[in-house]
Amino acid sequence: LSLFGFGFLMNVYHDFLLSKLKLNQRKNSSGSGTKYVLPVGGLFEIVSTPNFLGEIIEWWGLALVTRGYLQVLFAVSASMILLTRGWQHHKFYKELFDMELGDAIRQIHQLLTLSTVLFLFITFPYGRYAQRFKLSGIMIPGQLPFRILGINFLQPLFLMVFTSCKTFQGLNVVCVSLYAIHYFHRSVIYTKWFPTAASMPVETGVAMIFFCSAHVFCNLYDLMNDHVVLVHSTTVLGLSLFGFGFLMNVYHDFLLSKLKLNQRKNSSGSGTKYALPVGGLFEIVSTPNFLGEIIEWWGMALVTRGYLQVLFAVSASVILLSRGWRHHKFYKELFGSKYPKNRTAVIPFVL
Repeated sequence: LSLFGFGFLMNVYHDFLLSKLKLNQRKNSSGSGTKYVLPVGGLFEIVSTPNFLGEIIEWWGLALVTRGYLQVLFAVSASMILLTRGWQHHKFYKELFDMELGDAIRQIHQLLTLSTVLFLFITFPYGRYAQRFKLSGIMIPGQLPFRILGINFLQPLFLMVFTSCKTFQGLNVVCVSLYAIHYFHRSVIYTKWFPTAASMPVETGVAMIFFCSAHVFCNLYDLMNDHVVLVHSTTVLGLSLFGFGFLMNVYHDFLLSKLKLNQRKNSSGSGTKYALPVGGLFEIVSTPNFLGEIIEWWGMALVTRGYLQVLFAVSASVILLSRGWRHHKFYKELFGSKYPKNRTAVIPFVL
């Protein structure tokens, strides 16, 4: 309710500022010159369309109040429409007043990061939670969105063709390559390990592809066109953490895939399709694969020291911590007293 009220007031206030700005412009232009003026005041100082941001917050606030699937879809639809329109407005202002495209990328990434807060309150319907919500009733193979996300390791090629790539050198090339390696693994190798991934609603698949691809595009654009990565005191530590986190993520995903394969062979079509995860860090946390990916992206943030890479790490942490907590709760309910009491959800001995 607070977010709805805050978003509504933000929307109204900045619409009011725009109306006053346009009124003053008409009075001062005397029928000559451009009919547009650079918006100033309030959040216009940091984003081009704070009125749109207010409305997005409004509808996500309503989604949090109701926790209803239709309200979440409404918020997603409003966000996509307003983000697209906001981007077009920003591009128009940029051409008119010679603003920088990188500013728009940062604004979009800030909105994407803000939206991840919803994962703390809403169970995203895919994997073992895929059957909770159905709107269209259309289900798609669980592997399909991950295969389509393979476009993320091809995004650097797209940016090399359509942008100037003025910062694509040195450590920037290394960082972009690490993104490509991660998403190549996710779309090609990971999907081979989990050939029978649970089906998911088509709406979930579309949202997943849009959300993830937008995050990655913002980061890659920043690394290839705006932010220069320099060698500094945290470079080696960051690269080490990224590599360690990547290997941790891959290794524990591999353990899970073998566990699921053995469970399918032994269950003979009866009993639960889930088995108690064992081996590696599964002995102390329920989702060490998620922990590995969190470490990965914070390692990237330490290498680049870039604002967008920090936002990416924050987003990944919020999503994976909330999902890891739900997995942990699911295992405890499923296995009851058999589930080791010393295991935490994601972070050993903490959470």
